[in-house]
Amino acid sequence: MPVWEKFGSRDRTLDADGTNSSAELVYVIDGTTSDLTAADSAELLTPYTFRGLVRKDIELSQVAPDRWEATLTYKDPDKKDEDESGDGDPLETGEGVFSFDTTGATGEIEVVQKGRETKEIPAGGSPGDYPDMRGVIKVEPDRIGSAEIVMPALRLTYRTRLPKELATIQWIKDVASITGTTNDSAFYSFEAGELLFLGVQGEQSSRSDPECLFSFSASKNQKNLVYETIDGDVTLDKDGHEFLWFWFGMDEDTTAKVVRPQPKAVYVNQVYDSSDFSILGIGTE
Repeated sequence: MPVWEKFGSRDRTLDADGTNSSAELVYVIDGTTSDLTAADSAELLTPYTFRGLVRKDIELSQVAPDRWEATLTYKDPDKKDEDESGDGDPLETGEGVFSFDTTGATGEIEVVQKGRETKEIPAGGSPGDYPDMRGVIKVEPDRIGSAEIVMPALRLTYRTRLPKELATIQWIKDVASITGTTNDSAFYSFEAGELLFLGVQGEQSSRSDPECLFSFSASKNQKNLVYETIDGDVTLDKDGHEFLWFWFGMDEDTTAKVVRPQPKAVYVNQVYDSSDFSILGIGTE
């Protein structure tokens, strides 16, 4: 998704001694009508630090049907506003704060799990006169449709101040190499495969211990999912960030006297490699 800094951005306020005390950047997020997607892009695709300042606030506004502007406020991490709560106090080295967002995400489904109710509304007949769709949604004679639903979603960020001896260039390269991987073992009570590492933002310095922001997406592992297919029920397990999809074949319903697309097979693909999250240096529990 295109994200770029707006022309005329970078307003700054300086302390009397000439050092930066605050800054404001404006970014444009293009190509989505979803405020959740725009907010995620603003958080993940804009800098966490700027000129030694740390991002404190993101203000999002919609300026067109599929365009948003994010105004980012940066402040001195060692200074505390008069109206700021204790949660905004500068972190000591080794301290950490988890933030979370469970507002969910939207996704499309083509087939409903077995056991969830399907109501038939007959017109001039009884429910048995109509074809059994085996959980498939919006079936037409030669194609299927999908439904957009809200799905459970958990976004986690972990803000901490790391020892500068840890946050070396080599460490940065190592952490970058595991971005877009899942945990290969239990990590902060999440089972293997449930956490997807989205990256870290920070500023490496030889003068002070850097404050860093780690981002994760969490999705629960699921056991014993049951789907109906042409050849019978399929029971499967799916790790949180694996991808589940269906291959459809044409099946004849002799009772309703129709031929319709139906699930023939169910696939679960591993789309992310796994890695050892202890590389991050923030512990494992």
